Amino acid sequence: MSSTALLLREGYNFAMRIDAVWRDEKGKDLGVVLDPKTLLSRFVLRSAPWPEGLCCPRFLDPYGDACFKQFQILTLIQELRGVRFDVYDQDLARHLDEVVALAEKASETHTYFWFFGDWAKRRPAPDADYARAGWKACNERREC
Repeated sequence: MSSTALLLREGYNFAMRIDAVWRDEKGKDLGVVLDPKTLLSRFVLRSAPWPEGLCCPRFLDPYGDACFKQFQILTLIQELRGVRFDVYDQDLARHLDEVVALAEKASETHTYFWFFGDWAKRRPAPDADYARAGWKACNERREC
């Protein structure tokens, strides 16, 4: 077990958002599932190390990004569906269902499925005025 996962189980919360975003090849957002409650992030940290046989979820990182291509998305969907059945937290279960539903749409040609950890540090979340305002203020102070 990682030291971060151990600290989480002891009550420390190092979780950051992991937002799921479906994008086309030009970088245009086609859909998004935001993670303001850090549900996916805490799930990823608590689940490490992942059970043998799962390849995609291990690349999800609260502090970094992961991109899945068209054929990888199919494996990601299967694996997320599999771990979803072991989830007893209803909020997390609903969130995983939303992520899987968006990933199913993302299996089109020339689209990608991204997971952005620590999203607010890079750019505002789509359709979130509060994030845009925070990002603008951050840029004006040159703290980003």
